[in-house]
Amino acid sequence: MKGLLSDRIHMQRGTDTPLKRFAVIGERCSGTNFAAHCVNVNLPLKAATWEDYGWKHGFPTKPAFADDTLFVVMLRDPVGWAKSMYVKPWHARYRLMTKDFSSFIRTRWDAQISPPRAFHLEDDSELAEKVLQWDRHPITGLPYDNLLRLRNDKMAGFLSMSSRAANVVFLRMDLLTSDPEQSIGRIAECFELIPRDLEVETTPRKMGQLRRPVPLSSPPPEELSAKDFEFFSSELDMKQEEKLGFVPFSN
Repeated sequence: MKGLLSDRIHMQRGTDTPLKRFAVIGERCSGTNFAAHCVNVNLPLKAATWEDYGWKHGFPTKPAFADDTLFVVMLRDPVGWAKSMYVKPWHARYRLMTKDFSSFIRTRWDAQISPPRAFHLEDDSELAEKVLQWDRHPITGLPYDNLLRLRNDKMAGFLSMSSRAANVVFLRMDLLTSDPEQSIGRIAECFELIPRDLEVETTPRKMGQLRRPVPLSSPPPEELSAKDFEFFSSELDMKQEEKLGFVPFSN
């Protein structure tokens, strides 16, 4: 799998089954909402539901994956992703939101069911603020030592879709946001889909908005400090990042 995303997109067509639906998966802050919008408005596919495949940011844990569904796996470079998670730490516990960037990436990752509606639960659900199990280790149930270790296993889980599903697209966020027309066009060509229109329709890139209960203690750094750069290098699965085309990574 070396250089899997050297072209920033990799497509796997495993069957000739006509495609009817699509599902986008990937970590938070990786362009999943934008990808879902681009596919939904430009390709003749129906969006899969929560009941079909659950939380798009979690480990792939469904009992089976349908051949008539196109799975779009979104991936983002580790530094840009970590900075965005720092600004918008979706579902993180309050204590994580009070940290500066260097502390944030080093703190044990702790997420919760919040808000419940994000998990298709009622606001007064008894599961509100319970541990978000999809952010725990899928075998041991233990929390991750830090955000980057969570990323390692989440990326491995998303990459496993090549073995789980027949029709899969691995797409880097930087390609989709810089050239959505090329991205959608290549997907349509590979899977023999007729676009809804000759011109690809897009939308503003930033779609997910998080209301932080506390303001940022400081903005994310424009460039990583030497210590933070070393921390990224030591904590990330660099062989896996290389497969994704993110090595060497930049600030």
